[in-house]
Amino acid sequence: MSSSSRFVRSLSGLPQRCLSSAPLTANSHIWSLNKFSSLRSFATSSSSSSKSSSNRSAPVSWVLTTAGPDKSGIVHKLASLVHEDLSANIEESRMARLGSDFAIILHLSVPSDVDEARLKSSVQTAFPEFLVAARRTSPVTAPSTAREYHVMCEGPDQQGVVQSLTAAFVKHGANIRDLSTDVHSAAFAGQKNISQREQKFLN
Repeated sequence: MSSSSRFVRSLSGLPQRCLSSAPLTANSHIWSLNKFSSLRSFATSSSSSSKSSSNRSAPVSWVLTTAGPDKSGIVHKLASLVHEDLSANIEESRMARLGSDFAIILHLSVPSDVDEARLKSSVQTAFPEFLVAARRTSPVTAPSTAREYHVMCEGPDQQGVVQSLTAAFVKHGANIRDLSTDVHSAAFAGQKNISQREQKFLN
């Protein structure tokens, strides 16, 4: 039995209902781009312009984390600051309202002359009520031998659910790339359910 088969079979023994997709191919995320000629044109023009600016200093990768009271306009204000004040580019983002707060994690490509102090102070000035942290990082890619899975689980909420589910993944050497959980009222059941969605790589 292959390692992927053992991995999927192990999920069937969990107390919650779990669904796992088949491994995704390396090119599975590209199909949607073929529908949009404008994206292909943009990619072409971006590639050519990058050659003309090769003499510039390479941008630096940062992870910016910030959280504070939720209100309208936070994402637009932060995106404007990143683009206009810092001349940076948002490579990846994760944003969610948690309780009454709004939490943001950004992977940024920042000009080399923007240091940690300037990055944090710019955001802190714009959002004085927010907690702000920044950390240098570097782009990474999954090993060429890794298989990607999307796993969705749902069932009655109880303490220790996330710990129990992730224990099964650890046994198979899976690396969780994204994880999202949410507790909500189950219709007609008179209880709260937990939903968990994950994206992971299995070597």
